[in-house]
Amino acid sequence: MIKNSCGALFYSSERNILLAQQVKNVLNSKSVVTVCIDNIDNVLLNRYSNIEFLVLDFTRNVLDEKSMSLIQTLRYDGVINKVIVIFSKETAFTNNLYSIIYDDNFEIHFKNFFDKFMESMVIAFDVCSCSWRKIISNYLCDCGFSTKNGGFLMIVDTLIYFIDRNCAVRNFSKELYVYLANKFRSTVAGVEITVRKTIKNAFIHRNENFPFDHCPTIKEFFNYAISQLYDEVISTKVVN
Repeated sequence: MIKNSCGALFYSSERNILLAQQVKNVLNSKSVVTVCIDNIDNVLLNRYSNIEFLVLDFTRNVLDEKSMSLIQTLRYDGVINKVIVIFSKETAFTNNLYSIIYDDNFEIHFKNFFDKFMESMVIAFDVCSCSWRKIISNYLCDCGFSTKNGGFLMIVDTLIYFIDRNCAVRNFSKELYVYLANKFRSTVAGVEITVRKTIKNAFIHRNENFPFDHCPTIKEFFNYAISQLYDEVISTKVVN
């Protein structure tokens, strides 16, 4: 079965159309495509290789223990990245999950939550010393990338993202794409297209230092670049 990545899933057992629209209004404004569901089961959730946000409607009732256990398992396996619970005064909910109360100002609260979340990503990037960007930029230029290409800075930020987390590229995080889309005033789809074209252009105009004899996929290029850059870049983290 082919699995898809998903920006967000909104679950409501009551098919709360008003809340669904409010959630979609906020997420769509942040370039996060949202799919609405009214059931939580293993078959449904396993259609996706990556769910950036699972938003749960707990304004009228909460999930059963079996469904919550499934969600926790999928979070542990990396299928679900973040779970957000929307609750009411009648269904006061406490857990190690993000939670937002539903009231007359819900859309404002939800938007503020996402704004703060995006700001935290900006801070995570900004705390990286200038030397990180210099090292990565020099590496890309040595490989034949042009700083004038629109995707150059996107690639720099992507490498910082993965190196800082000490991880390889498996499934590109929608969280990262959303951050880049907002930063560069693009869309999630636009970010992927730009990055792909930038790598392709570097291959077309490659020099002897370009690390592939074919045009690499996004995943191939980033995994190789991370392996080459990690030790040099991360060594500056303690010093600066």
